[in-house]
Amino acid sequence: MEASSAASETAEVHALPGVTLERETAPRQVHRDYVAVITAWADILNARLLALLALLFGAAGWGYAIYDPLTWRFIAACGFSAGVVWPVFWLYARKA
Repeated sequence: MEASSAASETAEVHALPGVTLERETAPRQVHRDYVAVITAWADILNARLLALLALLFGAAGWGYAIYDPLTWRFIAACGFSAGVVWPVFWLYARKA
């Protein structure tokens, strides 16, 4: 039984002749530059994603307010635009 397991180990190692596989014993160190780039990318994506979501929901709210016009729906669309969409875009413009 032990001989067959040794044969299978050698068959796996020599399955591709001339190719040696080296296994890393310690994990690679992550450079601080990579972390800084990923952090900057996440900040930019966060600001753009927030602005995009505000724009999409604002457009959907205004589209529904125009499609079926009621006074309260129009007031709600104005309030959403004034209270959410414009401040988000103001913050986005300040950040960029």
